[in-house]
Amino acid sequence: MDKMQISKEIRSAIKSGNLEKVVELIDGNVEVLNMITPFGTWLHVAASRGQLDIVKKLILV
Repeated sequence: MDKMQISKEIRSAIKSGNLEKVVELIDGNVEVLNMITPFGTWLHVAASRGQLDIVKKLILV
C-alpha cells in the first residue's frame, strides 16, 4: 500500500473513531506516525475530530 492510500485510510479511520484500525495502519511505523498531511499531523486530525481515545493513543505510541 502506498503512502497516499495509507494516509487516506488513517484519516478515514480517525474520522470514524476506529482506534483499532488507526493502530493497525500505523503499526509502530514512525514515518507514518509523523506524516504531515494537508490537515496537519494525525494528532491534529484526531483532536480536531474530537477523537480523544485516538489522541491518547497517538501520544503514547
